[in-house]
Amino acid sequence: MLSVGLLGGCDQGTTAPVTAPADGELPPLKPGELPPCVPYQDMGEDIYGYCVYRFAVGFPTIEEMERMCAEAGPWEERCRHAWVAGDRMALGSEFSKEDLLGACGTNIDCTFELLDARPEADALIQLELCRRHTGQHSPDCAGHAMQRWFEGGPDAAEIARVLEAPTAFPHKVGYYAGAAVACFGVGECAGPEAVQKRCAVGVEKFQREPQQCRHVGKLPMHQSMNPAPPRRNSAPGGTRGPPRPTGRPPASGRP
Repeated sequence: MLSVGLLGGCDQGTTAPVTAPADGELPPLKPGELPPCVPYQDMGEDIYGYCVYRFAVGFPTIEEMERMCAEAGPWEERCRHAWVAGDRMALGSEFSKEDLLGACGTNIDCTFELLDARPEADALIQLELCRRHTGQHSPDCAGHAMQRWFEGGPDAAEIARVLEAPTAFPHKVGYYAGAAVACFGVGECAGPEAVQKRCAVGVEKFQREPQQCRHVGKLPMHQSMNPAPPRRNSAPGGTRGPPRPTGRPPASGRP
């Protein structure tokens, strides 16, 4: 068990210690209350909300997360992301991808990371999920989908299937399809005009520089967008309890 003092840096002669649970020891929540954050309820929504966010990983169910993260004010989106991230996001989790997409709410950093962690085997389905759920991150999400598709070594039939499908990402689809045509020596450019043009550019590029084929599937993916709240209830610099936020939390992207 960890002892957590009141807010560090305040003009108070002493601090009132508050017993907070160690990792994995979060007690059952009382209605409308998160015990370790009670001392901060009257210190403003930024400070109290930040405290709630720091404990988000311990909320046991989606329903409890919804209820408690709604109390986090300006930290609600990051509270949701912190709850979804990690083991819950991993393949084999007890939570379905659909449930976790709902839990992310409007936080497109969260949905992008989730879709990258649990990609669909069918690139066309993944592209549609990117379009629907990742807002301004959708081009990167689509690029990751097509990169994985290329890594799978598509044959001529698969290249034709993907090229002929309507897409919101003609440049991403065309580029990776062109790379597949040139690098694997199968298939040909087809589909909507914008896709064909980008595909032809890709074919020309990789036929001219075949040594680049080995790098197509090894481009770095987007770094994790996990907000990574502290796993222990201590702030940087040795202060105890939630540090005073300076302004609003970094804004998550929105659709």
